[in-house]
Amino acid sequence: METNTAKMNKIQKIKNELTRKNRINQFLIGLVSTFCLFFRNDLAEVFLSNKNSVQADLIMGFVTGLSIAFMLVCVYNIAKNTRAMKDEASLTKIYNELNDERMKQIEALSGKRTVEIAAISFLVLAFIVGIFSFEGAVVLVAATFIICIINKISFIYYTNTFTGQE
Repeated sequence: METNTAKMNKIQKIKNELTRKNRINQFLIGLVSTFCLFFRNDLAEVFLSNKNSVQADLIMGFVTGLSIAFMLVCVYNIAKNTRAMKDEASLTKIYNELNDERMKQIEALSGKRTVEIAAISFLVLAFIVGIFSFEGAVVLVAATFIICIINKISFIYYTNTFTGQE
């Protein structure tokens, strides 16, 4: 059985981790909002300078929609973390999930971090390539989704393999 001080240390540790994640999410919301407010008009001019305004409108809609979706995910994470910090049972559950060695091994085998970095890189590249080539941007977005699907399939496979679940 855990001592009271060990339990309090564990709870404080996860509160600090959730506070750090909330700050990161707030920073990302600010960054994406700044991008949308200040650079949207400049990007619109570059996109509209292309010969096909339909493609330019599609790319601008994609950029705007992806930015909104990204901000909504960040707001959801902030709300979830804030709600969890108010309940000791939720904090303990989150701590156990974050420090589960078996899940860390499964994530490592399925390449979770690598796929996250690759997906973000592909999406940023899609924005840049979208200025010059609509088809190139579509291919990069499709590649991002395929990578994410493959990652999810491998995560499910390794989860079933290591936990014995079918």
